[in-house]
Amino acid sequence: MTNEQLVTDAKSIHSLFQSFRANKNAIILRHELQEFNAQIHRVNDYSITLFYRGKLPLNIENIEVSTSLRDTIYFAECKVLNIAQSEITLAIPPELEKGVKRKYPRVHTKNDVYLKFNVISNADDKFQDNNKGQKIPPQFVTICKELLQPIPDIKRIFPLLAQELKKKAPLFEIKLYKNKEKNPKRVDILKRYKETIYIANVRDSKAYFKDHHGLEAISFLSYFNDLKSSGKDDKVIRNELIQTMKEDIASTAVSYICSPIILFSHVIGHIFLGITEGTYSVFRDQDIYFVKYACDIITEALAKAKLHQLDTGDDFDVPTIDLSAGGVLIEMNDPFILKYLTAEMKLRIVLRVNEREVTTIGKIIRIEMNEAQNTEIAVKFSELRWNDQEYLDTYVNRKIGMEKMQQSQKK
Repeated sequence: MTNEQLVTDAKSIHSLFQSFRANKNAIILRHELQEFNAQIHRVNDYSITLFYRGKLPLNIENIEVSTSLRDTIYFAECKVLNIAQSEITLAIPPELEKGVKRKYPRVHTKNDVYLKFNVISNADDKFQDNNKGQKIPPQFVTICKELLQPIPDIKRIFPLLAQELKKKAPLFEIKLYKNKEKNPKRVDILKRYKETIYIANVRDSKAYFKDHHGLEAISFLSYFNDLKSSGKDDKVIRNELIQTMKEDIASTAVSYICSPIILFSHVIGHIFLGITEGTYSVFRDQDIYFVKYACDIITEALAKAKLHQLDTGDDFDVPTIDLSAGGVLIEMNDPFILKYLTAEMKLRIVLRVNEREVTTIGKIIRIEMNEAQNTEIAVKFSELRWNDQEYLDTYVNRKIGMEKMQQSQKK
């Protein structure tokens, strides 16, 4: 390891922190996925004390520290010695990493390298309401206020939605799927077509073939047409219909709306609304839009929670277009993710390159639409450990060499 990227001399590190203090550098403290603005108050032989804004947990043992001096980014992980409401004392780290500015070779990585990321928020930031100007159904005003929180309370949103669904119909269900769970046929249709299903009468076979013109809903018509196109005979299709109707009748609903909950392009659950025998009300067009809006609320809450929380369960893969040791260009078309991404936003990124996972902090420098109408997001790495940087450099240069060799062989 060269001194160009890593400072290990104790005197040099101490001197740098003195410079940070003298220059009144803006210091960033990062705990998990939240950043706190700080300034160095004093530098002792073995520790530094900083004033910070926000509320840090009082029981943390380590914290990430970063700053820049003369266009060079310095970052390290520091041991927490003492923490109070607005003051924190850290041990001077044994090493400081430097983000060295230089040009990096870039290589095409589509279908080769994927990543996952989380948004890093700052304690001083206020959440931007991207729904401003959109008409919100009056039933959802309270719920939408919860969506404006930095991390929506899912446990609060679900019961509020359930209350509103109950007012619409006696049968309702908000369901998130589990692995290897057996579900009725309509769930397969939801996953396949990602559209809201509306069946006006489960005892009428014609309802399953109805073309809902003008409605943002489907029956089973597309599914049965696809079966026929694939060569299935009428007997197979009839058996599929009978089985589906039996399942639906068993649910005790005589009419139902079932809308998918879609997260990161995958159907992960649904909202079901059903009318029972003896109920004189019928579903109207606005009921379909009501259920779809409720699904969008759940999707938005889950998407925001996953983007802004560290321990979120399932990973999500995002394809890359090209990669260098200095940044990455990613492709995305999921509206619920794009809604929260803006230029200058910081991300914690984990790249999967071959069998290795590379973690880095990056900043979005550009978001634009490409010719295929997909959104491209250019991210510049700001904090990448030296060994990961060397690994990416080696990967990129090796891939470039292989591409040149293949081109020369073609000639």
